[in-house]
Amino acid sequence: MKKVLIALVAFAASSVVLAGGHASASASPNYTYLELGYLKGLSIGGNDGDGFAISGSYAIDDKWHVAYTNEDWDEAIWLLDTSDIDVDTFTLGVSPALNASTDLVFEVSYVDGDIDGIDFDGFEVSTGIRSMIASNVELNAAIASSNVDIDGFDIESVALSVGAQYSCDNGINVGVDHDVSNGATNFGLRYNF
Repeated sequence: MKKVLIALVAFAASSVVLAGGHASASASPNYTYLELGYLKGLSIGGNDGDGFAISGSYAIDDKWHVAYTNEDWDEAIWLLDTSDIDVDTFTLGVSPALNASTDLVFEVSYVDGDIDGIDFDGFEVSTGIRSMIASNVELNAAIASSNVDIDGFDIESVALSVGAQYSCDNGINVGVDHDVSNGATNFGLRYNF
C-alpha cells in the first residue's frame, strides 16, 4: 500500500510539473464522452479473461460529473478461479483544477453486478489525477477503495489504475487503462462531446 501511495504522489507531482510547462498548448481533461472498450485480464490455466465495456460520462458543470460503466467479463479471474462477471457502476465525481491542464478527481460509485449468477453490490471511493501533458495526450492515475457484499460476505479491496488517452481529430480518442492491482486492461475507443 505504501508503494502504491508513493507511486501515485510521484505521478501527480510529475504531471503537475509537465502540465505546467505545456499549459498554453493544452486543453483541460474532458468529462463528457461515450466509450467502447475491450477488456483483457490475467490468464490462469489457459483461460484468458476478456470482455467488453461501455461507459459514458457527462460534465454537469466545470467541476461535477456523473458516469456509468457496464463491464461484461467472460472467463475473468476471481479468487483464483474463472467466472463470468457483469458489473454496473454509477458514479458521481468532482474534479477541482490544479492548473489549466490538470485536475484532481474525487469519485464515489455504487457498484452492482453478479459473478456466475451470484449478486453483489457495494460502494467505491477513489482519488486520482487527470492531466493533459500535451493538447492531444492525457495521462491519468487513481487509487480506489471498495467494499462490496457478495452473497453475505463483505470484501474490501484497494486498487491502483493508470491510463492514457490520445486525442485524434473529430473528438475521437484511443486509450488504455490498466488496473495495476489485478492486471485488467481496458483498450478503449472514446468519442468526446
